[in-house]
Amino acid sequence: MKKLLLILTLLTFNFSLSTLLAQAPQAIPYQAVARDNAGNAIASQAVSLRFTIHDATSGGTIVYRETQIKTTNSLGLFTANIGEGTVVSGTFASVSWGSGSKFMQVEMDTTGGTSYTDMGTQQMLSVPYALHAMNGLMQGSANGEMLYWNGSSWVAVAPGTDNQTLTFCSGIPTWGPCPVSICSQTWMLKNLNVDRYRNGDPIPKVTDPTIWAGLTTGAYCYYNNDSTTYAAIYGKLYNWYAVNDPRGFAPLGWHVPSDGEWAALETCLGGASVAGGKMKTTGTSNWLTPNTGATNSSGFAGLPGGSRDYVGSFSNSVVTGHWWSSTENGTSIAWNLNLFWNSGSSNRNFDDKRDGFSVRCLRD
Repeated sequence: MKKLLLILTLLTFNFSLSTLLAQAPQAIPYQAVARDNAGNAIASQAVSLRFTIHDATSGGTIVYRETQIKTTNSLGLFTANIGEGTVVSGTFASVSWGSGSKFMQVEMDTTGGTSYTDMGTQQMLSVPYALHAMNGLMQGSANGEMLYWNGSSWVAVAPGTDNQTLTFCSGIPTWGPCPVSICSQTWMLKNLNVDRYRNGDPIPKVTDPTIWAGLTTGAYCYYNNDSTTYAAIYGKLYNWYAVNDPRGFAPLGWHVPSDGEWAALETCLGGASVAGGKMKTTGTSNWLTPNTGATNSSGFAGLPGGSRDYVGSFSNSVVTGHWWSSTENGTSIAWNLNLFWNSGSSNRNFDDKRDGFSVRCLRD
């Protein structure tokens, strides 16, 4: 018998006004990994799914049922939107979400047929009301990932890390500081500080310089291996192999910007000769004096997180900020963006993939 390991567990969702509680979402995102009894991923294979929504109890009246066929990827991962499958019974749009508890049952046939195996039933719990009409949340996974119902579609929300609190930014729930909009882009306000890939696997923490220098797989560290001093302000330093890992690096709904997207930000801010000053925090609390040209007029709030080079040595704290792009420039180097304490310019450059740089994510 095959088994299913959930990545995004259906835990919670609701709507904010009691007069609108009968309104249903258009679809509910569902993501999971199919594995066999030995724990091996069922990769690149069509699987059949049957989703059933029960009323009141796990064995209660069936208010909606549908089937879908999905093909897993090389890691056994598949994604489905419940409400968009082949209807067996009921009407998804007519499910009365506000009248009593609802339970989701998942069944699967790993051969793509109709001999379904019951993978379990889970209650779809309510969450505290959102701040705006018809807003709701669905939370799942050990990473704290959230999906947000804005009245017409689900919007991905980054996971919370390091005791961040959930806040509402222009009506959208966000872990930690509100993101900043610069021209047509939406950026995280802080450097990334996650220690797991999107599928839940840990990103190795590597402190030893010799081990760091020999890596061709993803890893992270803190500047000077000192999380007490650097974690909360600067986040983690990652090598480029972590950025490019197929398990997914950026939080759900975000991505590591390409070199082209960094270039677009520079252009938007008036060109590389002045963009750096508009992206840097002001003053010399973090930056070494004179922090030339710093205005932070863009709101990017760039900080000098320093770097770790390909031989494992740390440098450039308080003088330079380095941020990876997702764009490689050959087998051993990749593009990044840099800001400096003594210049108002920004610089896009390419460096060894083994280097440890900060990461700032861009909303999808």
